[in-house]
Amino acid sequence: MRKIDYKFVAVVPSYEKRKSLENTIKRELMMSDFSKLKDSHDKSGYWYAKCESVHVDDVHERNELIISISFVARPFFIIDSDIKQDLWDELWYPDKYEQKLSFNVGYKESIHIWNGYDKAISPIINFSGSTGSIRYLDQIFPLVKGRNEFFDFQLLKGVNDLELMGHGTFSFRLLGEVMM
Repeated sequence: MRKIDYKFVAVVPSYEKRKSLENTIKRELMMSDFSKLKDSHDKSGYWYAKCESVHVDDVHERNELIISISFVARPFFIIDSDIKQDLWDELWYPDKYEQKLSFNVGYKESIHIWNGYDKAISPIINFSGSTGSIRYLDQIFPLVKGRNEFFDFQLLKGVNDLELMGHGTFSFRLLGEVMM
């Protein structure tokens, strides 16, 4: 696990409002389980984290609240292909390579998907047809119309060869983890 710390200063004139802000912050953060932690510094993805502690110092002389927040997070930063995919039509440019992630298939099509992340990933596949399937590593994964996820379907790091079978649009969403 990884520890992520933030420190904020809020200037609030009245003691009652400072105390209310302190209680709100603690209630909102400490009650949550693991969830997405987004940071304006890292806009390309998020951490999967849980608030570990909230420490608040009330500096009465300056009407300040100094808030220190600690999160415990998974060690990898998660990058979502959907964040960047719309920028360049249907092409995706995460690390100086381009990749198409949406395919209109009439019967059968062989494709390649590059996993440039630091470990194997399970893609989310949206399928617009009524019946379809994907062949990958000599296994067949049947698809239903709409969102499909398989925990045993993991794209290995590097180039992955897939065969799409069926009539409809196969759209892949890649949630990858990178070490930062």
